[in-house]
Amino acid sequence: MRNLRENISKKISFYKDTITKNYKIRYCKNILNKKLIPNTIKYFFIVIIVVLVLIISLRLFNPQLLGKIYNNSSSYILKSLNIKSESFNNINISGNERVSKEEIIDTIKRSLILYNKTKEDISLIEFLAKEVKNNHGWINKINISRTLPNSLNISITEYKPFALMHSGSEKFVIDKDGNKVKITDDSQFEGMIILSGDNANLNIKSLFNIIAINPEISSGLYSATWVGNRRWDIRFENGLLIKLPSDNIDEAWQNLIKIYQSEKIIENIRLIDLRIKGKTYLETKN
Repeated sequence: MRNLRENISKKISFYKDTITKNYKIRYCKNILNKKLIPNTIKYFFIVIIVVLVLIISLRLFNPQLLGKIYNNSSSYILKSLNIKSESFNNINISGNERVSKEEIIDTIKRSLILYNKTKEDISLIEFLAKEVKNNHGWINKINISRTLPNSLNISITEYKPFALMHSGSEKFVIDKDGNKVKITDDSQFEGMIILSGDNANLNIKSLFNIIAINPEISSGLYSATWVGNRRWDIRFENGLLIKLPSDNIDEAWQNLIKIYQSEKIIENIRLIDLRIKGKTYLETKN
């Protein structure tokens, strides 16, 4: 046994000496230790950083694309594991205020049945997102993802009411970007600005911007009329009518603020015309 151990030890020593003295082996070992391994580690970390930056960028600027990549990957994994993609035991919903969870879940269930009958060339998750958004007018944005194997996560952003608008017998809530949501009962939106005029909702952004300048004054607004497809007429709850210009609307609103700050003057005014730049026309109540 002792001789066997000595022979093994001699052979190991021989191979070590051979490797140490062999020029080609030493050369390859130097390249491996000085270049190949450090470069591999360096490039590995570069790839990791690039992937992280890409994920963060998509998360911030294009979450829909990130969700699409995730959902397509999930579908591929589900097929590989032979798990049915139409099976969901848990449906988690967040962000909804005006659309109830029950309404969304009912739409999901109907859409699952419809998806099996349709021939649309889109993934199940994309189809569900489209159906939920199309069936609920309050939903502005929707993001659906899946937690394997059978949980569905739904994140919703709803439109924020800013004004009311009537068009014939139809009633709409308008958000600050001009999006319309059809409603049947406007009693819960009492106190909101009433819009009128053709394309008023499409030009509401300019109105929203000036109202935000001085909330104290803006709190007394009653209605806003888009006149001649170019400018606003604003009416306050006390009956005061403001005629705003088609250009330099911010400057005109600043002039209105100055007039409003003089309470004695504003009490006796029924109309303020700011349509001509550099001039203000006042019409008193008497």
